[in-house]
Amino acid sequence: MKLLIDQYVSTLEKERLFSRNTVTAYRADLEQLYRFLSNHFETDKVDLKLVDVLTLRLFLGELADAELRPRSIARKTTAIRSFFKYLVKEGVIEDNPARSLRTPKISRSLPAIIDEGDMKEIFNTVPEEGKNAIRDRAILELFYSAGIRLSELTSLRKDSLNWSDMTIRVTGKGNRERIIPISKTAKKVLEKYLQSSKHNSTFIFINSNGRPISKRTVQRIVEKYISMVSEVKKKSPHVIRHSFATHLLDRGADLRAVQELLGHRHLSTTQIYTHVSVDRLKRIYQDKHPRA
Repeated sequence: MKLLIDQYVSTLEKERLFSRNTVTAYRADLEQLYRFLSNHFETDKVDLKLVDVLTLRLFLGELADAELRPRSIARKTTAIRSFFKYLVKEGVIEDNPARSLRTPKISRSLPAIIDEGDMKEIFNTVPEEGKNAIRDRAILELFYSAGIRLSELTSLRKDSLNWSDMTIRVTGKGNRERIIPISKTAKKVLEKYLQSSKHNSTFIFINSNGRPISKRTVQRIVEKYISMVSEVKKKSPHVIRHSFATHLLDRGADLRAVQELLGHRHLSTTQIYTHVSVDRLKRIYQDKHPRA
């Protein structure tokens, strides 16, 4: 079974182009299943033809008894279904015992956002001069101007910038590329940062050793400036991404356009931001309307 897991994970990486984080998570999920099946059948050489839906439900039941979060169980369920579907396709087994497994319902909480006023104030807290300050402002401007993910920012290269079109080319989940416009302010700040740093790396943002800046460093930068202004609980680059999408929709942007900008594969993923906008409108109505 271990060999089959390796083969399946390799397929996810090379053929289906899953992100590194997803591949890592799926491998961990299936290795956990393997350990369960080894104990269940009392052998290291698990015969997958003996695995039925009741066995798989027993595994998921143990996860629930251990009070694992529904979101984590849902991902493991998806990984198991996909793995056994692969085994059927490869002729390892005839029937897919995971076909009827149900994914637990996940309550979708509204994403945290920073309002427009606080976003403006965050930029005001960044000093105008200083090597790190110029870098920090460029990072914050890119996050809010383009709504990109943390991994997309840290992997940005100089040749992804198109100054004349005022766009950047990013590679998102599943190695899917998209072109995103940036604001005049973001362009100006980026030019200032690159002129001041004068580094020879192909990457835009680097550390003192000339290597691509780490995700943790960027997270600390963002957390630092958000903490100075906002009371939002989550102080991460993703909160700025949430704010980017919500502010666009608040100002009348088309939902599908926002989907393209964010790089979402499914429109349903983007629709969560419409709920955020409606929720904010309700709060404003209750607070401001004289007969509310």
